[in-house]
This record gives sequence, C-alpha cells and structure tokens, in this order.
Amino acid sequence: MQVILLKDVAKVGKKGQICNVSDGYGRNYLIARGFAEVASEGRLRAAEKEKKEHEAMLKREEDAAEAKRIRLEAKPLHLKVNAGAQDKLFGSITGIDIAAAIKEQFSEEVDKKNIKLDEPIRTLGEFNISVKLHSKVKAKIKLLVEKV
Repeated sequence: MQVILLKDVAKVGKKGQICNVSDGYGRNYLIARGFAEVASEGRLRAAEKEKKEHEAMLKREEDAAEAKRIRLEAKPLHLKVNAGAQDKLFGSITGIDIAAAIKEQFSEEVDKKNIKLDEPIRTLGEFNISVKLHSKVKAKIKLLVEKV
C-alpha cells in the first residue's frame, strides 16, 4: 500500500514522503492515527505541489539570510562598555549584549542563541564572532569592544 505521510514517523519516513507499507500497518496504524493518508492520484499531485512550494520557501529563506549576512559583514559592530584597570571589563559581554547591539546598529533581528562566542569577552579589543542566520548561512562579524 502506498501512503503519503502527514507527520514524521520513526523508521518509516518524514512528512510529505511517499512510502510503501504493508496494508495492515497502513490502514490500522498510520491512517487510523492520522499519520498518513492513502496515496491517490489527486493527493500525489497535491503532495508534489506542496513539496515544490516548501522547497521554494526554503530557497527564499536562504536567500534572505544570505542578504542579511552581507549586510552584517559589511561593517564592524561597535560596543562601548565600562572597563577598569588593564582594560578589563566589569563583567563580560554575552550573546544578549551582542544581539541588542546588532539590532541597534544594523536594525536586524538576531536570536541570542545563534551567536557563537568561543570564550566570554572580558577585555577591550577586536573579536570575530560567528552568527548562525540559517542552517546553511553563517555570518562572521567583527566586534570592536571600546571603552566608554
């Protein structure tokens, strides 16, 4: 029996995938629980159309992330902080601080979880930071930490 999966099913396939399963498993488990539906001609065409639309949406998201990467890498990010003796900061710079600075200086939204710091920033200077914008797109931003 051929079915189209409506949800991800372990050891069977991912959502939207067309799978061959035994008749009993398909009727009594997958279809009965709403995990799949019978692969009729009309439904196969609709599933193919949905797949193309989904791929086009992913491509648009990737292109938008690439454009965002270009804007973020165009100029360095400046962060002014209070520092004590030997240019040591009071505290450290976190992903939250960097995300706020990106929003202020570039008018771009970046999730703090997507900002990768190799180590906490506790001194003044220049640092390279990696920001994940999309599963395939990462931006390398130059951060300049300066004294107020």
